[in-house]
Amino acid sequence: MREKLRNHTLLEYEIIEQATQGDIFAVRYVLEYFGSYISKLATRKLYDEFGVCQVVVDHDLKSRIESRLISKIFEFNLEY
Repeated sequence: MREKLRNHTLLEYEIIEQATQGDIFAVRYVLEYFGSYISKLATRKLYDEFGVCQVVVDHDLKSRIESRLISKIFEFNLEY
């Protein structure tokens, strides 16, 4: 797991700063940056009438997570 973290680039400070100031392109960049993680969080196992398991992304849950992230971006304070 540590090796995955070492190869993963951090979100740039300038992008975070622009997103907290309401720049829509920066907010979209942040959403794309966390997109695969959000999809992983929103993944659910569903079973059909035959008991076959299917792994799917719950788009309603994904949308709620993204909305929550956006609200937290605007609440985030960069000043010390």
